[in-house]
Amino acid sequence: MALYILPSVLEGLLIAEQSFSTNLRLHLPLPEGDTRKGAYQELMGLYDKYIPSDTARSIAMLLYSLKIYGTNRPDSLAKFIESHNAKISELQKDNEYSKRTGITMERLRAALFSVNQIKNASKNADYYGKHGTGCASAAKPCCGSQAG
Repeated sequence: MALYILPSVLEGLLIAEQSFSTNLRLHLPLPEGDTRKGAYQELMGLYDKYIPSDTARSIAMLLYSLKIYGTNRPDSLAKFIESHNAKISELQKDNEYSKRTGITMERLRAALFSVNQIKNASKNADYYGKHGTGCASAAKPCCGSQAG
């Protein structure tokens, strides 16, 4: 990549991050009542502190990826997780994997979903698929996206 392209790429990333934070903040639930009072100001302070975070971006990227790949429905999410578990189990059988990647067997074991975790993920996908959240909500589409 030529060095003259890098500033425009970085600018694009900064603009996208700011747009993400702004759009996310516009769709967050706010407390009832006077916006000059404590509860509102306290919540907005927390939003400003945590919304532009790596964690918020990671969660948004995960939810977006699940939706794009069609794995945000209970049945498809369970199949996706089962496929993930099969891949992790396969990696656990490869004794050289840890040496090649630096990922420990303990970390691989921690990446496996239990039966209860799969059920909970499927229940959440079912709930949010019916009720919607953020850009996925038919009642409140955002970012210029189509509801759905």
